[in-house]
Amino acid sequence: MGSIYHSFSAQKSSNTHLGTSPVYRYVMAFFFLAMVANSISSFAQTTEYLICTNDTFIYPSAPDSAWYNINFGDGTADSSYHPLKHIFAKNGKYNVAVKKTMNGKPEAMRFTANVGALPKPGFATSPSCYLFHFANLLSDTVAINGGWLWSFGDGTFSQDESPVHLYQNEANYQVSLQYSRKNQCSAGISKNISVSSGFYPGFDYHVNDDKAIFLPLDTSQTSYHWDFGDKDTTDSISPVHSFDKTGKFPVSLTIKSASGCETMYTDTIAVTSAGIQPIIVNSNLFAAYPNPFVNILVIHYELVGSKNVTLKLYDASGRLAVNINEGIQHTGRYDLYMNPAQYGLRAGLYILDAYFDQEYLSQKLVME
Repeated sequence: MGSIYHSFSAQKSSNTHLGTSPVYRYVMAFFFLAMVANSISSFAQTTEYLICTNDTFIYPSAPDSAWYNINFGDGTADSSYHPLKHIFAKNGKYNVAVKKTMNGKPEAMRFTANVGALPKPGFATSPSCYLFHFANLLSDTVAINGGWLWSFGDGTFSQDESPVHLYQNEANYQVSLQYSRKNQCSAGISKNISVSSGFYPGFDYHVNDDKAIFLPLDTSQTSYHWDFGDKDTTDSISPVHSFDKTGKFPVSLTIKSASGCETMYTDTIAVTSAGIQPIIVNSNLFAAYPNPFVNILVIHYELVGSKNVTLKLYDASGRLAVNINEGIQHTGRYDLYMNPAQYGLRAGLYILDAYFDQEYLSQKLVME
């Protein structure tokens, strides 16, 4: 017994002696680190995540079957099979250590949790006709808890970081970019953009007996295609056309630019037994119809550039009946719809005066 005890004591004494040796400690530390390196692998590089003040940080973002043990770096830790939720008590940067165990295999990672207010997003636009490229100027560092939400101002949305969007119509839109999560730390920015082909596809026409010459307002583009609504078409820039029948014909002009942007404008041409009905010849395509009118009066005009537009309707005695419009308007097609009953108009003769900057136009109208 004593011999056995002595032998044990001697072995213990010997190991204790080796344990105090610097060489022994170095060799044992090397083998220990090698063993740990073989059993634990890093499953992500060090990353910094922006966390909202008082926001619930969730990790992982989606449930899986792994066991997670997380040291949040603020003196607290937690572990679970489910995504862990944590609220950092103070703003600051925290070194978070995560150990994930799945199927008996442990993996480890570290990242920095930067707790505070989110930086304000920003974006730049690169338009090509109706197609807009939106460049996000702030990288998405909160994808673990949320992401981006774009509103393009036309009723459509995207959660891509830097999306591409195709608009369907020329108009002004308010585009907004914000974090998709709705909490006290959400950040966003809005900008107004103008979607335009860069040219205006309107046209004018002049009548000569039973023929009309059609003139586009912009003659500097690549290609022009006319459809006269009577199964006749042409690719001439300023064609001359005659109609074989009476009726109303939707004449359309499609213009394509060198960049491939394509727009179309359509106007209705009335053809009677007396020939093509002329419009009021003016650079703004100003006209009011129907004439005579009963329940509705439409005032049509088109602008290229910004102009001071004044529209006033007078009765036969010269009294101002309706002050229709006064103010600066910009490039575009305008159709103003008037309900005569709304303004107390009665049957009779009226004079519609129009000023487009210094250009004066007038049209006689009859209300039945």
